[in-house]
Amino acid sequence: MKYPEWLSPFIISPDIPLRWYGTMYVLGFLSGFLIMRHYIKTKEFKISLEEEGGLYDLMMYLILGLMIGARVGNYILYSPEVFVLRPWEVIGFHYRPDGKFSHFALSGMSFHGGLFGVFVAILLFLRRYNYKFSHIGDWAVLAATPGLFFGRMGNFFNAELYGTKTSSIWGMRFPLYDKVGGYEKWIKLPEALRPYTEPRHASQLYEALLEGLVLMLILLFIKSRKPARGVMAWAFVAFYGLFRTMVEFVRDPSIAWSLGWFTSGMFYSVPMFLVGVVMMIRLQQNRTSFVGDDASPYRNPPPFKASASAPKSGAASKDRQRPSSPKDPPLSSTSSPAKASNKAKEAAPKAPANPPSDEVSAVSAKTAPSIKTAPSAKAAPPKKNNAPNQHKPAPKSSASQQTANKSSKKKKK
Repeated sequence: MKYPEWLSPFIISPDIPLRWYGTMYVLGFLSGFLIMRHYIKTKEFKISLEEEGGLYDLMMYLILGLMIGARVGNYILYSPEVFVLRPWEVIGFHYRPDGKFSHFALSGMSFHGGLFGVFVAILLFLRRYNYKFSHIGDWAVLAATPGLFFGRMGNFFNAELYGTKTSSIWGMRFPLYDKVGGYEKWIKLPEALRPYTEPRHASQLYEALLEGLVLMLILLFIKSRKPARGVMAWAFVAFYGLFRTMVEFVRDPSIAWSLGWFTSGMFYSVPMFLVGVVMMIRLQQNRTSFVGDDASPYRNPPPFKASASAPKSGAASKDRQRPSSPKDPPLSSTSSPAKASNKAKEAAPKAPANPPSDEVSAVSAKTAPSIKTAPSAKAAPPKKNNAPNQHKPAPKSSASQQTANKSSKKKKK
């Protein structure tokens, strides 16, 4: 099988420098963002969307961690001599042997370095915004699977990272762009003179299928079983290590160092599988919460922030109960109507405590109509007036007493 000639590293043409590989990264980031946004709307991924510490901030951390980790990790794990001989290539600057500038390209990205960079980025995000690792990690790995698919498809469009030789019917002959100085020169050659490899395994497609689509389906199945928090993240680590180790048996070992049949990819992937399986079992046995539950995503409860419209009940009640002091500002009548009514009563003129006796009747006469007594209450007896300036009238005498008094007066005469 021959590699399709209508495919090339460029989407349109070499005159328009828009490459498939970079576009695959953009599609991977976009698909990951859409997946996490979907689970935010379904209330399973408990993180804000646009506020500080939300999805946009998380995406920024993940993108920077992936790009820096994948680029630096590629040279640490596979070509450490570049840091001494050509350190400018780490940041994308490439020069010809004569010293002239050639081009700028971030060619060479390591998955294991990118995974480590994303891990560090998530730790920094958790420390900044107080989230739990299991809460962020479970959804981040699910969103990463489409990116793995698109990334391996980008390798296929570049005709790179192909597998070992094979005589099977699905073996593919890949074009050798670098042998003639790049795709631009290769496409200008006559078709009979264009160099190709011998039939090889299309290991990029194997990895796109296993590490992208199949791994995403496995994670979705695990999610449907309501696993403990963190199980999905470690399942991603375990199954990626398994699939990568399987594909390494048909990948070309000449692209990196190897110890016989044990390649560098196996060296980095086997520990991932072992550690991932152990952590999955341990978390599931000690399960305290599951993916998508109502448990708090924060390591520590966030401080309560009262809204501007809602009154602070605690502080207000303390202020109302606290006795006023001369330094306290006066309260308005709208804020404390009870105090305002008390002040109005205090400002009204008060009657003397002990009015003169001749004024009592006048005051009582004016106020008597306004006094209402309960129907069942008995009227109180009138109080005796002991005022010194009033004289009681003499009692009237009877008829017998009057005749006795007249007879006594006649005898005296």
